[in-house]
Formats: sequence, C-alpha cells, structure tokens
Amino acid sequence: MASKKIPLWVIVFWLAVWQVVSMVVGYSILCPSPWLTLTKLWGLVGQASFWLSIATTLGRISTGFLTATATAVVVAVLSHLSKPVGELLSPLILVFKSVPVASFTILILIWFSSSYLAIIIAFIMVMPLVYSNVLTAIEQLDPDLNQMATLFNLTSYTKIRYVLLPQIIPYFRSACLVGLGMSFKAGIAAELIGLPKNSIGEQLYAAKLYLDTPSVFAWTVAIVILCFWYEKLFATAITWLCNRLEKVRWTA
Repeated sequence: MASKKIPLWVIVFWLAVWQVVSMVVGYSILCPSPWLTLTKLWGLVGQASFWLSIATTLGRISTGFLTATATAVVVAVLSHLSKPVGELLSPLILVFKSVPVASFTILILIWFSSSYLAIIIAFIMVMPLVYSNVLTAIEQLDPDLNQMATLFNLTSYTKIRYVLLPQIIPYFRSACLVGLGMSFKAGIAAELIGLPKNSIGEQLYAAKLYLDTPSVFAWTVAIVILCFWYEKLFATAITWLCNRLEKVRWTA
C-alpha cells in the first residue's frame, strides 16, 4: 500500500510552525530555523563522508531486511510442514518481538563487531513480522482451492505458483511494507548506540557531542527524506514482483 501524498500546504504549515518555534526560542543551539537547517544540510551534501555514511547504513539495513525476508519465508513454510519446527521456533520469535532494540544492541556489541549491528537489528525487526504473516497466510489457505488442485492432478510447481502464491502474496506484501520502515528506524537507532564507523548513527552522535544542533536537525531531515525514498523504492519493487505473480492465470 503506497503512502499518501502530503499536500504542499501541510508542509508549508509545519515549516511555519517550526520557524515560529525557532524564533520564540531564540537560540539555534536549542532549535535552529528551517533555513539554517537547510543551509547545513546543503553543506553536508557536498561532503564525501555524508554519502559514504548513507551508503554504508543503507547497505547494512538492506542486507538485514532481505536476509530476514528470505529466512522468514523459508522457516514459515517449514513451520507449517512440521509442527515440531514451529514449536521450536516460537520462543525465538517471541523473544524477537518482545525484547527492546536497546537490549539486542548491547548484546550484539558484546558478541560481534559494531559493523554488523544494523544488519542484525534489521533482521530481528523484520524476521518475526514476515514469518507471522506468511505462516498465517499458509494456515488460512482456502481448502476448496486445494481440493480443486488435487482434483485436476496439478503438479506441485503448478499448485504453488497458481494456487498458493496468490493467496499468500497479500500477507507477504503487507509484512514487507511495514517491515521496511521498522528496519530503517531501528537500524539507525542501533547505530546511534553502537557507533559503527562511517554510519548515519555515528554522524548524528558526533553532531550531538559537539552541540551542533543544526547538524542534528540537518541529518534528521536527511533521514526522513532517505526513509521516504528507501520505502518507496523497495515498496515499488515488492509491489511489482507481487503484481507479476498475481497476474498469472490458468493458461500455463
């Protein structure tokens, strides 16, 4: 499901509110103006370290997201086929859902290098979500369609592609689109704690450490823009793939 477009007047309104708050506060160290933030962001855009941090963080989060998605689909199928597998995985899924990101971040920093932090955190955020949705979809498959597939003696490949996938895809797409935003925010939050080199989290922490509030605001604006396009790019790819699969008919 695509995000609704925000009307221009809404953006202008909140920028005006931001400007008024900045003027009332009167100190850029507490609340820089939109213009000062934009100027700072423009300066950051011209630095190689800015793009290196973005590329590094996006690469790690994307790796965690894609790995979690693939793993979740596989284990969801295995859990459906084997009850013991599902029972064995249920405590792990519960831990992933319940334990705060900060706790996982600390444990990861004890066990692994900080360079793996965003990857693992993104994996932990996305995996249980996709797993639960796909498993639910499999368990709620229409029995009449399954009987029809058996009646017509369809091969396993044909049954999976033409009967099962169209029922599972909506659940899968929904989980992926929600997981995209979760992985992005959780990954950067973890970086802010672990401070892996050449990351967005490291840049934010450095700006905070030197009381460079305009840079904090500038990086925050950059993160919002990045998150929007990150979600849009992956959502478009996922929707395109799912639509291609859903358009398959009984002509094969």
